[in-house]
Amino acid sequence: MKVAWSNDAFELWFILHFQKLDIPLTRKELNLILKKKWNLNSFSKIAKTKDFCEDHYSRHGDNESKSQELAIDRARKLHRAYENRKDYSNHCPCTTVYLLVEELNKNLKPLF
Repeated sequence: MKVAWSNDAFELWFILHFQKLDIPLTRKELNLILKKKWNLNSFSKIAKTKDFCEDHYSRHGDNESKSQELAIDRARKLHRAYENRKDYSNHCPCTTVYLLVEELNKNLKPLF
């Protein structure tokens, strides 16, 4: 079993779809970036709804998405920067969500 994790928060994975990020930011700071990018008044009340998530996936999440490729590449580079360290809670910014996404992409079936 493997675990996908992100420091400081999962929202880092979303941000990596749009931009490189290599400085540690808090969850609050990450949410502010996404609120501005997505033009939201409230991150938690809107960005975590089913409709918003489905729309986000259709724009940025499918396995043919260029932004997903960028996010995977950016996340891989962040992860490699800490590869010789075992103090995982201090790997920030860092995410291994890209490993999960790559594995899921291997098993995607066409919709049609």
